Amino acid sequence: MIICIVGLPCSGKTFLSKTIGDWFNLPIVDDPILISFIPKNCIISSPFFFIDSVRDYLIETENKRDNKIIFWYFENNFKQCISNTAIRPSRNVTGSIKNL
Repeated sequence: MIICIVGLPCSGKTFLSKTIGDWFNLPIVDDPILISFIPKNCIISSPFFFIDSVRDYLIETENKRDNKIIFWYFENNFKQCISNTAIRPSRNVTGSIKNL
């Protein structure tokens, strides 16, 4: 089973992923580049599953592997996400937040 945590950058996806990963001893894939190489049982944290074609590709890929997917969508607080970028100055994601 794959748990997909979907939300804007700096919304807390990775923090939640790590917490759930610790509870269930599941590996975490943060912002995957190649969906076709993810483990069968893991937690994926990514803002890009808002995009229909990306989400549909994951669903199609995992259906072929007879794998269940759970999508968990964050309520996105745009202003809070922008504010949270100050915590991660090494990674400027403000543009991504505005575009998603």
